[in-house]
Amino acid sequence: MKTTDRPDNPLQNKLGVARSYSMRFMSIVAAVCTTCFLLACDNQAAPSEGPAQSESENQVVSGSVTYLNRMALPPDAVVNVVLLDVSRADAPATIIAEKTIQSPGQVPVRFELEYNPNDIDLRMTYVVRAEIKGSDGQLLYTTDTHVPVLTRDAGSEVEIVAVPVVRDYPSDSPEDTSASPGPTDSNDLKGMDGAAKAVEERAVDERSGGMQLEGMFRYMADAPLFMDCRTGKSFPVAMAGPYIELERAYLDSGIMAGDPLRVLLRGRSLEQPAIEGNHNEITLIVDEFDKVLDEVECTPSVHAELLDTFWKLVAIDGSRVTLPADSRQIHMVLASDDSRVTGFAGCNSFFGKFQLDREPGEEQSLAPFSLTFSSLGTTRKVCPAVMETEQRLLKALNEVDQAQISGVFLELSSNKQVRLRLESVYLD
Repeated sequence: MKTTDRPDNPLQNKLGVARSYSMRFMSIVAAVCTTCFLLACDNQAAPSEGPAQSESENQVVSGSVTYLNRMALPPDAVVNVVLLDVSRADAPATIIAEKTIQSPGQVPVRFELEYNPNDIDLRMTYVVRAEIKGSDGQLLYTTDTHVPVLTRDAGSEVEIVAVPVVRDYPSDSPEDTSASPGPTDSNDLKGMDGAAKAVEERAVDERSGGMQLEGMFRYMADAPLFMDCRTGKSFPVAMAGPYIELERAYLDSGIMAGDPLRVLLRGRSLEQPAIEGNHNEITLIVDEFDKVLDEVECTPSVHAELLDTFWKLVAIDGSRVTLPADSRQIHMVLASDDSRVTGFAGCNSFFGKFQLDREPGEEQSLAPFSLTFSSLGTTRKVCPAVMETEQRLLKALNEVDQAQISGVFLELSSNKQVRLRLESVYLD
């Protein structure tokens, strides 16, 4: 039997092709759906690990430590940088992170402080401080101000400018006695014998780290202050190094904030530009805190001699005297042999007479005594930058009627109001 092929049915062919394409499309859709499902599962698993990982990742405060003078660092120097929480004025600062760099080379010294962001509260205040020491642990440079970071619009990249540590007994700038001229027409100055002995007794042994100091320490609103019992001089205290032990002892003593506490410590002085005014300021650096003492107060045990002492001017009518850079020190000397006063008023040398009414044996008494000046005269130069200060000084001297010495300070008063405050400088 002979078979014959049936002619193709166009409609059936079209339906077959459509079914084929439909099956392929469904397969593709199924594959895509499966892939999306798997990806969605992966994405759901990832977030569970993401936040936990970011919370545990440390962040960085970075920057550099430098100083302004041109002294080279010793090759074995050590730089220490610390991140602190200083939010509470009535509690010690809390260390958040710390970095020690051995043999850093020369400044600027780069650093990175890693910290846990969970330790940072945006409501609090954070700062960085730095110290540079020699290989023997001797403090060479330190910061004298807070450098804010992280919160309150502060960033995480900073430049820290440290200041040099002075290793002499706390006084004014070292230039005060070396660069400043001596008193006019006086070649035989006895100096301040008692105070000189006190300074010699407390000469700094650099290997022991500072000198032993006994005095009254007080702390209020992040402004620590120390008054030396021997001289009566007061100094702001740098909040660095072992200072934290002194602050903790003060807070643990139960004393009211701002009241003085008698302490024993070892320390040295730091010369730095004052926050206000064109002058240097001396800050006490605590090298070692010893103990709290039982005595509740102290008065200077060594007092300057009035006569034949170089008295440098500190303040007029309660305002600290500031001078242009490289100016001579304003001073005066009261000569013992002929009751003459000579000195330098800022622009001109001055001279005159003084009359002293003090009973024999009262030289080391804290009681006020009568002192007046007369026949004051000056040379005739004109120095616009300091003429106002000079005129105020001479006017006050003409009105002085009383004096009082306490430690290394001399206060000259008129009508029971302190007009001039001077500090003694020992001359060899």
